[in-house]
Amino acid sequence: MQSTTTSPFPYLRSKLQEWKSNNLLHPTTQLTWERFQGVATRHILPVLHEVKSVMEPEGLDVSITDIEDEM
Repeated sequence: MQSTTTSPFPYLRSKLQEWKSNNLLHPTTQLTWERFQGVATRHILPVLHEVKSVMEPEGLDVSITDIEDEM
């Protein structure tokens, strides 16, 4: 039987590629970091919270650090 591998998070992968191409994953200036924070808050955190809500009822410990805590 042949196995096909598909990403469980295609939207997240596409956004990461977009951010990488726009140099948002490697902030070189304060402005870039602020842009990344805005994008992460709007697009990444909702996905992470959804994953957390699925994993915790299964008995898995999940923690998400706020982006402001990483500054």
